[in-house]
Amino acid sequence: MDNLEWTMGFSERFGLFYVNRSDPTLPRIPKKSVWRYATIVNCNGFISPGESPHECEIHEPNGDVPGTTPPPPPPSAVPTTSEELLVSFLGLEVSGSDAELALNVLFSLTVIAA
Repeated sequence: MDNLEWTMGFSERFGLFYVNRSDPTLPRIPKKSVWRYATIVNCNGFISPGESPHECEIHEPNGDVPGTTPPPPPPSAVPTTSEELLVSFLGLEVSGSDAELALNVLFSLTVIAA
């Protein structure tokens, strides 16, 4: 999560692609802003409105643009249900949920002490 998602989570949509988070394959469908951003990158800046159409301008393709699907994660990166991911937290090997709980407690104590 970055700073833009703190208050709204994933309910507010932003970025260059729509991502269907209910689908396990996470397909990405490009927004119209993709083509505008591609033009800015391709032309190394903004095109003057008087120069449009410009030879470096990238136009939105006609018809349906197919979505893309990210590659699946490697099998070793996904912990199984029987083994939980262990993280190093303050020099100890603890489970991810225990580390999260400890961080929340430390944060709460910091807020109370301030």
